[in-house]
Amino acid sequence: MHNARGVSIAIEQVVIVIISIVILSLGVSLAFKIYSTSERQLAPVTGQLEQEIERALSSGSVVEMPVATKKISAKDMAEFGFGIKNDPAVTGAAPSNQPNNDFTVTISYGSALSPAGVDICQIQQCISGMKNAMVLPPEFIWTEGNNNVGYYSYSFSIPENKIKAFGLGILPKNNPSYGGRGQYYYNLCVCNSQNCAKPCTAEKFAEDANTGNNPYGFVTFSVIVG
Repeated sequence: MHNARGVSIAIEQVVIVIISIVILSLGVSLAFKIYSTSERQLAPVTGQLEQEIERALSSGSVVEMPVATKKISAKDMAEFGFGIKNDPAVTGAAPSNQPNNDFTVTISYGSALSPAGVDICQIQQCISGMKNAMVLPPEFIWTEGNNNVGYYSYSFSIPENKIKAFGLGILPKNNPSYGGRGQYYYNLCVCNSQNCAKPCTAEKFAEDANTGNNPYGFVTFSVIVG
């Protein structure tokens, strides 16, 4: 009986240990999921960032991104802030000469280069993967364009002489076609609400300017993954 009782106690201890390990594993898994989710959330645009954007926009431009290049590790998120100003001197240049309060922002993938300057991402794969790599406010909508060339866009209004600030993030490893260490470039276009470069490329932006579609600003920003 003594040996049977000892065996019974030993089995109970083993069961308790196994249950404890399972509970601990579930706890770690849940914590990891919560951490991963929180990592994808954009921090609110701070008053300091708004001031930096406002100072940058005082030069007469319509769109500014005070810091356009950031260096991070692949698992981290690079956060950027940019602002748009309804400057009547620019937005009132339409044929009617009336201030245009309507804007559209489009954001597209640009390119990816290794530290040696070699293209490290197939263009179609990177464009499609950008959808997963970018973290944007929910108002930005993803559109799958021609030849699978996708882009994010958002249309809105800004009162005359007012500024609207945004935050955006990039999680390089969330792109299924992540190419490793290097510099990843993205383009941001700002136009009136009727016409905008879709997708946002330097060529498309220049084409819109030549056809009188009132493009207001073009910004290239990048993430250096070390």
